[in-house]
Amino acid sequence: MLVDHDHTLLENQHSPTADPFWQESWYFNFADPVSHVYGLARIGYRPSTGQADGLLLASIGGKPAMLYPAVGKRLSSGDVRIAPPGSLKTGGLEFVCQSPMDTWLLCLNTRSIDLELVFQTMTPMYMFPEVVTLDGQSAAASHYEQAGRVTGGIRCKGKTVEVNGWGQRDHSWGPRHWSGVGSWTWISAQFPSGWAFNYWSLGDGPPSKTCGFIGDGEKNMDLVGGEIFWKPTASPSMNLVLTPKGGSPRDISFKGIAPWTLFKDGAMITEHFGIFTCNGEQGAGVVERLYKPRFGVLHFLPHAPRMFVLGLNSL
Repeated sequence: MLVDHDHTLLENQHSPTADPFWQESWYFNFADPVSHVYGLARIGYRPSTGQADGLLLASIGGKPAMLYPAVGKRLSSGDVRIAPPGSLKTGGLEFVCQSPMDTWLLCLNTRSIDLELVFQTMTPMYMFPEVVTLDGQSAAASHYEQAGRVTGGIRCKGKTVEVNGWGQRDHSWGPRHWSGVGSWTWISAQFPSGWAFNYWSLGDGPPSKTCGFIGDGEKNMDLVGGEIFWKPTASPSMNLVLTPKGGSPRDISFKGIAPWTLFKDGAMITEHFGIFTCNGEQGAGVVERLYKPRFGVLHFLPHAPRMFVLGLNSL
């Protein structure tokens, strides 16, 4: 049980500022390479507009299987509950904190989907530094993450799939001025032996270029360096070399399996779930890339069966 009692208050709801870009978000992803299930879920709220947003997407067998958007819900409606660390709900999507910094239950119940997953942490909480754009605006104020194990099941279109894999959770709050960020690559992966990593590299805008951690059940080590070497293959493939503070570099390879593409505020966000390999051990996770297409997002829509347009300040 990875609980530091000095940190459990961080699971609570936080007081917003007057900044119209302020929001608070709870995010989980999950990956099971044996059952071929990959996905993510998020609930967030925007006090300046009085709205909450929920999203769950998942692939089964390498193909998109479910997309549940519950966006723009009024905070005052019966469809929304923002009451951490107890529970969060937007539409049919619900997160329940069973033990702060340790165990969460993720549920989605609709006419065609029954999802119930348990997220059990496997690394301590890691607090990221604030990211500030060149114009002095905050793009990511307060933000921590944990890796974990994910178990449970999904019933979709009459078929039931068991899930026994891993995932990453994220809780963030504060202003999100994304216009000055430019681009980023965010990667998280977990391995059967109980270790995980999180790598975040930012492009144009913020002066801080690389951050993240390598963690296990005992501690996290800050990343002091990271390099990506992309391979010219049909599906996303790369080598990633990570250097932790006080540790030896780790050479990790990635092969993409299940892609999704999202659009938000003129930016393209690609989510590539897949297999990670390090020293002969296979794990799973996701590579997320954000950038602004040169010709605008509308250029891609006719060719994008796996794309979802987000007309909101979410994610």
